[in-house]
Amino acid sequence: MWVKPLKKRATKEASAPLGHTFDWNVEPVWSPCDIFQIEPALGTWVFSVAGALLAIPVGIKRKSLAPLVFFGTTGTMLDIIMGISQCEREHAERQMKLLEEQNAAAMGALTETGTES
Repeated sequence: MWVKPLKKRATKEASAPLGHTFDWNVEPVWSPCDIFQIEPALGTWVFSVAGALLAIPVGIKRKSLAPLVFFGTTGTMLDIIMGISQCEREHAERQMKLLEEQNAAAMGALTETGTES
């Protein structure tokens, strides 16, 4: 059975989540996890390869693929967790930098208004 896709309304609220309004005048803030901004992390493949290399001799000895499944998925899980935590750390650093820039700009504006009066 095919599901008929919903038609988008031609209003500005169509792209906002239910119950929220969308402000079209605000520039979107992209996280460093955006596919166009993030550099490939060097450590995201290490545990997957290590798990596979460990699983090959164990699997040959036991004549089973279960070690490959266990060590491979565990290594992949560790790689994913480390990649996400690295992405969150970069995002937090970027947000702190933006906050410091905004505070510096606000302090500069306050000092300008204080010297003019």
